Amino acid sequence: MSDPNPLAEFIESVRTVFEHRDNSVSEKRHESENVDRIQAIYRAAKEGEIGQFKKHFDDDVVILIVGAPGIRFKRAASGVDSAVALVAGNFSMLEYQFPDLVSIVAQGDIVYLRGRETGRFKGADSDYQLNWVQEYTFKNGKVISFVQFLDDAELLPPLP
Repeated sequence: MSDPNPLAEFIESVRTVFEHRDNSVSEKRHESENVDRIQAIYRAAKEGEIGQFKKHFDDDVVILIVGAPGIRFKRAASGVDSAVALVAGNFSMLEYQFPDLVSIVAQGDIVYLRGRETGRFKGADSDYQLNWVQEYTFKNGKVISFVQFLDDAELLPPLP
């Protein structure tokens, strides 16, 4: 039986989106392994399994989240312990989230994911809506760099 949780549906969509309309996907073993790693990272984050999550990061991992100043997320971390703390802290700020994966492009050790999301920060009066792009860079099978770009117009208050 499948998990009706929207995060579970998102996680399960990773493989399908990666393979969508790519007739040569079977020839992309290295890229496919990296996509599987990303799926495992999402799964560990959903389950709150920090130890499993941490094992996918290189000791020297760098995380950068790019967006307007109104975003509540922590923005940068360097080193595995700081990176895990940033990710756990950012997830803990969310009351709920409904991510939707639109596309994946993988070439060698770099994987780009494009998605959109609706959710709510804890204590907020309304939902947010945003579009995002995530860039994972792998080194020896572990994430060495994660950059997320957020289109956050829906997170900002209206102009006067």
